[in-house]
Amino acid sequence: MRCLECGAETAEVGQFCGRCGAPTGMPAADPVPAVDDRPGSVGSVIWRRPGIIAVAAIACLATTIIIISGKPDTPSRHRAAAPPTAPAAPSASTQWTYDTGAGVIRPAVTGGTVYIGSDDGTVEALDAATGSLRWTYTTGSYDVSGPAVAGGTVYVGGDDGTVHALDAATGRLRWTHATADATEGSPAVAGGTVYVTDVDGMVHALDAATGRLRWTHATADATDSGPAVAGGTVYIGGQDGTVHALDAATGRLRWAYTTGGYVDSSPAVAGGTAYVGSDDGKVYALDAAGRLRWAYTTGDAVGSSPAVAGGTVYVGRDDGTVYALDVGS
Repeated sequence: MRCLECGAETAEVGQFCGRCGAPTGMPAADPVPAVDDRPGSVGSVIWRRPGIIAVAAIACLATTIIIISGKPDTPSRHRAAAPPTAPAAPSASTQWTYDTGAGVIRPAVTGGTVYIGSDDGTVEALDAATGSLRWTYTTGSYDVSGPAVAGGTVYVGGDDGTVHALDAATGRLRWTHATADATEGSPAVAGGTVYVTDVDGMVHALDAATGRLRWTHATADATDSGPAVAGGTVYIGGQDGTVHALDAATGRLRWAYTTGGYVDSSPAVAGGTAYVGSDDGKVYALDAAGRLRWAYTTGDAVGSSPAVAGGTVYVGRDDGTVYALDVGS
């Protein structure tokens, strides 16, 4: 038999090598190829630790990891340093959990109830204090947007292009409205009107009580961004990189500002300024006339929707980094 570590021949199967202490087990007629320990070479040793040897062998475009049990006191070479341990994050106490059985879209909370849209097409209402189910509604779509709640009604869009208005207390359907395509952004409600976007690039304004269409506005490209409404203006982002500001009553374009990348981020509006992220890696602050107040470069795509509170803009980058920016930046 031949030692798997140093190649020395031994007399019996199952013995440890008398030269280096490694296990035997391969017939001498089938010699083990020498292992090249140079960094980056084929078959180089990745790591070793007492009792374990790991070798990577690459041939014919296939990668094989071989793990071989060794003697506890086997000498060790090329031992990789242990990765640094991240500091433990503070733990939050759990009040309750609820399993929807599907992916959860952004919840909305109002009046002691949590409203959840899921990617199986259902909308659920949970007691905010206990997590117990109050009602569930199935849209018939395979995915729904995050819900918006106003005036005792829950509004939600779906990938089938239908907007649903549900009684917030019972989940009973009040009305539906068919858009041109899937509605992925959460609706916005203001002044008795529901504003929704679809991925065909259309903005729809619907009567909040009846679902009747008030107006539509066509943008130049697909729209995944949900609308934001403030001061009689509807703000939307588009995949052509443009932020649109529309008159909330008529749908007429007031201004447009072009960024350097897709705008999937839903705008946030505070103090007369619209804040929005772009795939060009920047966060933009635009005034009520569409003029640039400032832009902050993060270095990676910003697809999340900003939140503004206490003079600070909070926004997440696609690589998982969260930024807190001064609104006066």
